[in-house]
Amino acid sequence: MNETMEQNKKADMKRGALILLGLIVIFIVAIIVWFGSLTPEPTPQSAKPSVTYTIGDTVTLKKSTLLGREKDDYTEAKKAMDIGDQIGFANMVRDDKAAAIIEGTKVLILDSSLTMIKVRVLTGGMTGFAGWGPQTLLF
Repeated sequence: MNETMEQNKKADMKRGALILLGLIVIFIVAIIVWFGSLTPEPTPQSAKPSVTYTIGDTVTLKKSTLLGREKDDYTEAKKAMDIGDQIGFANMVRDDKAAAIIEGTKVLILDSSLTMIKVRVLTGGMTGFAGWGPQTLLF
């Protein structure tokens, strides 16, 4: 008789634990569904630059940036800086494949693509260097 009562007690505890676990799962699913139904507040659109630049314009950089002699050089230089490969970036500068250009530098726009712009540095320590960088460097 004691064995039967002991087994029933264990079975009741297992059922109770399963019910509790089920309730927790239902609660978590309800929270996820509730959060999923919330509509995020619209984020304000960043202001589009009202000034457009064309090839041949001389402009002042609005922020410091990297330039790569070719588009692929820019990509490689940015990756080197992003991962902290200072030696790799220094080697690119040494090999005249990349340059760090500071905010306020005057540049001449030579060419552009959808996301990149080619400029020639007109002032500062890298005067004469021509390379590609992100179009955002002008805005």
